[in-house]
Amino acid sequence: MVEERPRDSIPRRWRFPLLGVALSLIAPLGWFILQIPHQGLWSWPEVKVELYDHALLYGYMTLGSGLCFAVAGYLIGRAFDAVLREQREARAHASAMEGLNLRLEAISVTDELTGMYNRRYFFERLEEYLRAARRHRLPLSLMMIDIDLFKRVNDNYGHPAGDRVLRTIAELIRSGLRASDISARYGGEEFVILLPYTDEAEARRLAHRLLTTVSSHPFPLPPEAGPVTISIGLSQLDVEHPVSGETLISRADGALYQAKRGGRNRVSVATGTPATGEDGGEGRK
Repeated sequence: MVEERPRDSIPRRWRFPLLGVALSLIAPLGWFILQIPHQGLWSWPEVKVELYDHALLYGYMTLGSGLCFAVAGYLIGRAFDAVLREQREARAHASAMEGLNLRLEAISVTDELTGMYNRRYFFERLEEYLRAARRHRLPLSLMMIDIDLFKRVNDNYGHPAGDRVLRTIAELIRSGLRASDISARYGGEEFVILLPYTDEAEARRLAHRLLTTVSSHPFPLPPEAGPVTISIGLSQLDVEHPVSGETLISRADGALYQAKRGGRNRVSVATGTPATGEDGGEGRK
């Protein structure tokens, strides 16, 4: 809720004229003070005579200076209000532009369907964490996830149902990650997760917990569709033999292929060169 600014009891365009009217009293007072040495206004009788004889002059000076000061004060107050209003509008515009830029930046790095980061953002962060892991010799793991038999969901229940499954799994992945982990939609039904400061044992625990979470979740599909499951491939950075981010992903992808070949709904850990197969990717379904 936006906090409302307290309104001034008297606007500036009227406060300045009132101040001008108060200052206008200085003019006749100044004139009176100047007459003291010339007219000998040292006692009340002389003062009374001076005021009586020059009442019109003093009234004219008070009224004239008051009017001049009031008009000048009104114009100054209005100009001051205009400047402040322009400054408020400029701040509001800058704030709106900043919010728009943040939204555009979020859109540029986010997958539209799942709300997860996209590949471009993931690769940027992957390179940053790889450099830090090599420099400080920190553990780092990478998790590649694929939805098992996802093509059957699209073929049997339509693409809207498949989209709902993708969004649900993306939410389950995000809810099961730590603050330091970075997840992204890699493409199609594949997701990738960067696990900084995570060794193989901890990565295995996270992967198995994610398997259980997904397989036990009630997806909005007919009962005959059966449970939705995922397969996970893991790879770790060896600080003694550092590799590129593409190689780390390729090894996790090879481990994922082995998990698919091993029966799906399981975790496989990369041990070396990524595996390949003769089936042209059919084992990845």
